[in-house]
Amino acid sequence: MDEIDFCSPNIKLAKLVNEVADECDPKKICIKSSVELSYHDYSNLYRKLFRAFAKTNGREIDDESLEKMINQSIAEQEARQKAEEEEQKRIRSIIRDRINCDPQAGRKLAFSLLEGIDSLEALRLRYQICRKLPDIPALQKIQILKNYIDSIDDADTFSKRSKEEAYRELAEVYLKAYKSEISQQSHNLDELFICYDNMLSLSDNKPRVLYDLIKLCKNIGIKENLPTLENKYIDYCISSIISDNYRPQYFNSYFVELLILHNKGDILIESLRKIGEKNYFPDIFYTAFYQTIKMKQFTLAEQVLELLQEVYKNIDPVFSSHSAWVESQRYRMKYYKMGYSFNSLWTSIYFYDQIRVVDSSVKEKVNRIIKKYSLDFSKHREYLTEIELYKYAVPQKTLETKRIWVLACEKELEIIPRIIAFIDAFRKLISKYAITAEQIRNTEELINTDKYKLANCHIFSELAKHYTKGGLYEDAIRVCNSAIACGYINDGTKMGMIGRVEKIKKLKTKNMGSTLC
Repeated sequence: MDEIDFCSPNIKLAKLVNEVADECDPKKICIKSSVELSYHDYSNLYRKLFRAFAKTNGREIDDESLEKMINQSIAEQEARQKAEEEEQKRIRSIIRDRINCDPQAGRKLAFSLLEGIDSLEALRLRYQICRKLPDIPALQKIQILKNYIDSIDDADTFSKRSKEEAYRELAEVYLKAYKSEISQQSHNLDELFICYDNMLSLSDNKPRVLYDLIKLCKNIGIKENLPTLENKYIDYCISSIISDNYRPQYFNSYFVELLILHNKGDILIESLRKIGEKNYFPDIFYTAFYQTIKMKQFTLAEQVLELLQEVYKNIDPVFSSHSAWVESQRYRMKYYKMGYSFNSLWTSIYFYDQIRVVDSSVKEKVNRIIKKYSLDFSKHREYLTEIELYKYAVPQKTLETKRIWVLACEKELEIIPRIIAFIDAFRKLISKYAITAEQIRNTEELINTDKYKLANCHIFSELAKHYTKGGLYEDAIRVCNSAIACGYINDGTKMGMIGRVEKIKKLKTKNMGSTLC
């Protein structure tokens, strides 16, 4: 190929030009796939061929002659490959120069080389190039896509997906035409819906197709079809939930929103129950809960919590983050109803929620300790929720939320000694039975982390600061003495809790003196 003819139709050259255009495109990642045989592979291949040829002709080949023939054939094969590679490099270099390394110019050239060729390969190549050329006229693009769709035999799953994707692209072309061509709006809209009907018949993910269509109708302002489409979307999602090939992505916040808008809260709960029976991960329940809270459907939200507790109560009888999440939301519910929101997913008890007993031989021992302190941890979580409300959830700290925070801190101070006692008991259990991280996860963190940090003893310091700032010195001293009684001496300051008490006493004396004056 000394002179390359870029004017005459040539599918092989069009394919090569398209490849070079993709190589010139910085946005496109080109993956070259080639199978290279080793000397050993070629040797075995030629050995079988030569022996078969000799046998067919009734001759025998000795080993020495066979090896010579093999080596000669491999050398010739390598020489041919090298020559072909050099020729490919030369042609590609000419193409790059012709298109000036411009990927769009290359695609236009490849497209022109397919003119008049109607083979199946040409239809598919024209479709591939068409997808990457934005300035092809809409009518021409529509015809190319339709021809490509007609060429696909949708007998297998892969072909169906290819056809569905082509219909999706065709729908996009009709959508652009609908928005730009005022005179043809009705026709383009009809064709657009036909594309979605075809996608729906081909797709194995029908809810996704319907969701895209609903979103499209909302965007272009066609509302008369929405109730029918939404009900159809709900039906497909529900049928997928009760089927064996259920996909968790069908249960999303939009599905929950539609059920609520269509007054189908009972179907929401029943769908969650079906999912729970399949033991799927509780993210689905979290999605349902947060969407019901967002839409102020608090009764439904409480039903979701009850169902989650019922479904997952036997997942981990010793420690369960699911139970921790449910408990947190129960304490938060009254604040959700007041219009507050929280930054964190749940009010976490730093170490307690993350520990998992792996070895069944230690579960009974752990259960005894948990049973003894379970009520304390429930109260601990409740008080931390109210403290978190003031610190993180409220945009502006009002007098009411500050009052809630102070009361919660006071109640928390009463429970902290019990939390410290639990940590001591748990550490004693780990030490006594030489429990390892393989038996109970996070044991190292539980042993090595300062127990006062685990028990949120910083609340002593924060409340003492609050009382001192407000001139309530006796209350501040009382809080500090409670901390010292728990063993919380080192509060991160230079003088510690004992020094803090002395400082507050001096401040009290000083202020009393100024008042008398």
